[in-house]
This record gives sequence, C-alpha cells and structure tokens, in this order.
Amino acid sequence: AEAADTFELIWGWGADESCGGITWMYPDVDPRKNAVTTLEAMQAAAQLSVALRNHEPLRARRLKEHAIKLSTFFDSVQLLGPTGLVHDNVTGTAHGKYHCCNATHAPICEPRDTLTWTYNQGMLLGAVVDMHALTGEAHYLEVGAKTLDAVVSQLTRGRREGGGEAATILREPVGPLVI
Repeated sequence: AEAADTFELIWGWGADESCGGITWMYPDVDPRKNAVTTLEAMQAAAQLSVALRNHEPLRARRLKEHAIKLSTFFDSVQLLGPTGLVHDNVTGTAHGKYHCCNATHAPICEPRDTLTWTYNQGMLLGAVVDMHALTGEAHYLEVGAKTLDAVVSQLTRGRREGGGEAATILREPVGPLVI
C-alpha cells in the first residue's frame, strides 16, 4: 500500500494526463520526457497492479490503466527506435526547448537525439517482462527479445585476452564498460 501511495504521489506530480508520459524533472523545469522515467513508472505501475490484484482490485485496475497509458505513450513517441534500441528522450523540437504532446495538438513528441544508453535498454527489458505479467500479451516479450538482440549486435563487442575465450564488452556512447 505504501508503494502504491508513493506511485500515486509521483503520478500526480509528473504525469502528463493530456499528452502522455512523465515529465523528466519536477516541477516541470525540463521539457523532455525521458525513456527511463517512462519505463520506471510503467514497470512500477505494472508490478503494483499485479501485487494488488486480489487485495485492492479497484486500485489494481487504476494502476493497470496507468501502466497501459505509459506503454502506449512510449510506443506512440517512438522511444523505441527502428534499430530496436531505446532512445534517451523525446521533446517537442530537436533542440529540446518545448514540451511535447502525442495528442491532437502540437508540438508532437519526437526523439531529441539518438543516444542509446545501456541503462535504458535494461529498463525496457524489466518493464516489458512486467507488462507481460500484467496483461499476458506476448508482444511485450517480443519487444524485449528484439531489444536484447539489438543490444548484443549494436552495443557490445568481443575482445580476446591471452588467447582465451572472448570477453563481451558492453559499450556506452561515451566508452566501454566491461561486464
């Protein structure tokens, strides 16, 4: 119940009810809507809805609606790029100066840049697993598999050390991180 209360407080502060998504910074200092905030909120709403299904069905249904709204927003603004990787954020212009909206009024949300930080890919994987648990819809797992394949093919490289097995290196846009 405490976790659901906290989620609903955050939803009240940051959810953009008319346009979708969660604003990047409260109180609306930054007009971007980031993948990480959207995915964290989607995952939390999905987990809470599943956890509260039997004990608080009305609250669980409301949380499920929030999770689905966030998933729809994520899809509608193309935070998941055509390469299968998650873009960092969206805004109303390529310069990041305007709030964006995926409703019927402008400015429409568009990817602000093409940065594909690894933590966003991991957040997507967790969120789609929880959305699948919430809805039973297989397409969430398909999205996760596509992103995982994209991470392996686009954000990693192999390296041999001393003639042994290759190590897999996870690469950020600013440099490698060995895993």
